[in-house]
Amino acid sequence: MFKPIDIVLSQYNDKRQFMVDKVVGIQRLEQGKYYWEATLKVTTFQGAHNPPYHYYTITFTNLFSDQLKVVSVQRTD
Repeated sequence: MFKPIDIVLSQYNDKRQFMVDKVVGIQRLEQGKYYWEATLKVTTFQGAHNPPYHYYTITFTNLFSDQLKVVSVQRTD
């Protein structure tokens, strides 16, 4: 999911490095299908010893698609 996360961050003009801190949740959307929704907590940073800059909570889904879609993005400083 690194490429879709990078695309989301670039929409917020955040070109820094990032790491996925936590998988907040994963849920199956339809019983017996491979549709799911995942929420990730992402932190951007620059350099190993600098503090984090922004925190993002991003929810992705693959509902009725082969491509990941962004459901929601929350950014905090």
